Amino acid sequence: MSDIPADIVIYALVAAGLIFWLRSILGTRHGDEPQRPNPFVTNDENETSANAQLMLSDHPEQRMNESDLYDPFSDEKLAPDAGVRENLREIGKKDRSFNPQQFLKNAEEAYVMIVEAFADGDKDFLAPLLSESVYASFAQEIDNRAQKGEFIQTEIHAIRKAEISGAKLEDRMAYVFVSFEAEETCTVKDADGNLLAGNPNRATEMNDIWVFGRDIKSRDPVWRLYETHEGSRGEDTTDGSSSSDSGDE
Repeated sequence: MSDIPADIVIYALVAAGLIFWLRSILGTRHGDEPQRPNPFVTNDENETSANAQLMLSDHPEQRMNESDLYDPFSDEKLAPDAGVRENLREIGKKDRSFNPQQFLKNAEEAYVMIVEAFADGDKDFLAPLLSESVYASFAQEIDNRAQKGEFIQTEIHAIRKAEISGAKLEDRMAYVFVSFEAEETCTVKDADGNLLAGNPNRATEMNDIWVFGRDIKSRDPVWRLYETHEGSRGEDTTDGSSSSDSGDE
């Protein structure tokens, strides 16, 4: 020890002190630390990596089971008819972005918005949601009401049931039929506010079939309303009229 220069001994002591300090601050790796996401890959790639680790886990309760994966094209609650479900699957093969579950959810939202916008006479709102023929029909009715000085107030209280009752492909076009059962309150008043039709205190049952269509080759993701068929409303039944010639189910 007497042959070792004093400055080397000092450096060794300083180095040992630094190592001890760093370990006390940073700790040591023991293999159980969670891995940080790689900042140079997308979130999808990070999720894929995490899912792959989950599938390879040694814990049975953590393994992904293929039978638990949800297939919206086989869901009888969305489309009770087997033939309709098969047609939906064909649409899905042509349009990878099509998901019947999400479509039906969006269709319910569109139903409420279109009905109430039509009552409000909001043609600007309706234009991008309707086919040209349906928009022309709606716009004419709105203009007729304005000329008469009539006003409609409509409120959808609840959609009791919505299901896909038909689907088909015609060249580039996909059509999906949606049956709605809903409750609404609708009144018609004149310019002075006098009630002409309807009862503001009575909800009416509605049974409608709407046909949504989309060009599956187009980058435009919007499904537009191509037909409306009105069924029974309360005790009255009105024969539905077709707003386009896309065909029957």
